[in-house]
Amino acid sequence: MAHAGEYSCLSVLERALVAGGCALSSSKPELYASTLCLLYRMASHPPSSAAMLEYLAPRNTDVLPLLRPVLLAPLPAAEQVLECASALHQRSWLLRLQVRGTGGGSWLLKQQ
Repeated sequence: MAHAGEYSCLSVLERALVAGGCALSSSKPELYASTLCLLYRMASHPPSSAAMLEYLAPRNTDVLPLLRPVLLAPLPAAEQVLECASALHQRSWLLRLQVRGTGGGSWLLKQQ
């Protein structure tokens, strides 16, 4: 994780994703899903993918394992259609990042 005095687009994204134990995932679910989407697109875009995947590798940062609570959180009630859709999008982007970064490995799902 970036140091407290460092500010870059990536460090701001990183802090937003993990702040308060992923609190943003429930307080602003659409924004959180969009942030994960951006992270995935950066990891899959040819000019930036190698650097992003290296950065996101578990040996370099603990960002993605810290996002495990998003996968384990219960889905909102079925009546909360938008919140439920956002929660599913969040999980989708996280799983895509996992497959992209590990070729299907399970580092995001493993307990440390």
